[in-house]
Amino acid sequence: MGAASSDLRGLAADQVISLIAEYFQQRNMTLSQAFSLLDRDNSQYVSWDEFVLGINLCLQNTGQHRVSNADLWPIFKRFDRNNDNNISLEEFQAQFYSQRRGASGRNWYEDELRMRGQGLGGNIHYQQIGYGPPVMSPAVRETRRVDDVVTRIGSAIVRTGFTPMQLFNKVDLDHNGRLTWDELEKVILSFQSDLSITERQAIFRRFDKDGNGSIDIQEFCNTLNTWNPSAFVSMETKLKAIGDKFRVQNQSVADAFHVFDVNWDGFLTRDEWFRAMKTYDSYGGVSLSDADIDVIFRRFDLNGDGLLSIAEFDQFFRDTLQRSYNAGGPGVYGAAPIQVGVMPTYPSYPVEQPWETEVLDLVRNCLSVGRSGMQITEVFRRLDIDHNNSMSPIEFHRMVNAYRQDLTAAHIDSLFRKVNTSGSGAITLSEFVRRFG
Repeated sequence: MGAASSDLRGLAADQVISLIAEYFQQRNMTLSQAFSLLDRDNSQYVSWDEFVLGINLCLQNTGQHRVSNADLWPIFKRFDRNNDNNISLEEFQAQFYSQRRGASGRNWYEDELRMRGQGLGGNIHYQQIGYGPPVMSPAVRETRRVDDVVTRIGSAIVRTGFTPMQLFNKVDLDHNGRLTWDELEKVILSFQSDLSITERQAIFRRFDKDGNGSIDIQEFCNTLNTWNPSAFVSMETKLKAIGDKFRVQNQSVADAFHVFDVNWDGFLTRDEWFRAMKTYDSYGGVSLSDADIDVIFRRFDLNGDGLLSIAEFDQFFRDTLQRSYNAGGPGVYGAAPIQVGVMPTYPSYPVEQPWETEVLDLVRNCLSVGRSGMQITEVFRRLDIDHNNSMSPIEFHRMVNAYRQDLTAAHIDSLFRKVNTSGSGAITLSEFVRRFG
């Protein structure tokens, strides 16, 4: 693909775009992952400066020379369809839908669909081509999502001072040594109240190893201890401190780790990861042991190839910390702060009328990853037009009206109150995820 010569001068824009596509394809990246690699500041847009830096690095790594800014500018404008001097994810994707993938003749977009659980039968698990993260089937994607939630719940339990065994005995009210769906749901929601029904069901299946409809103490403890939650508690504290430090310099946590990414391919080797952790050892007053650092590395080394995905690592902790802030304080995943030695209170939610459930479920289906191609936290960020980390009534009205134009303002106000369970007048990420995730 592309020119035989390493001199890119004189190549048509389509040929340069093909070379860019080749770089991403060889690393088995989807379009969304490739966009995230270029979007250094996580603003959801690729600026001209980001485009120049990222594309030149991509072309260099395919064996090509750098391209002058004058040569790159018309290519940038090919992506920038609305002429606002920024490239959105949708504009980025549009340029590649027609690119063919080597001799296989398969459209690269099929890989994007497969990442979303559509197309080609949806039954492919891991398909490693070159480097980078695997393409995920729907089943594997669900496993990753449950990993995230179980890790967050395990971390929250650590903050209370309970061990999983103590917590089990506390919530096993009839002392029969087993937890039912209702009992486990109360445990889960008391620690993270923003979980969707889909997530709660998937989590129950994770705990219920033998599939008999109840959970014994061994299943409960083994599931919560899978990822060493105490290591993630320490990491959250450290990342918050790193984030606060870099925010002053208008940089993100991802920027901090990209410093150690020598070839800037979006991944850290085990040595690079350990070097980064040792460099930031003093941040937040928390030191991580080598074992803790290794646990976190393995959690984000998706295909076991010795590479940690900076994008997924950053996304997980951005979601974790943002949920914490929105819920009332660091390390909190619900309406009430977590206190040492005190079980959080199980939240109660307003009862939806049948018509309200129908409308909200419709919106939820339209916003799902299968329809939107984005995780629910990413959907929230894009709908948060004023970027204040909450959804105003106006933003909510705009969203609902896109799917049900027949609803009156009074109807939408009623729906807003059912989602804004805190009654604050603005829907937080936690409230949004709980209902639409």
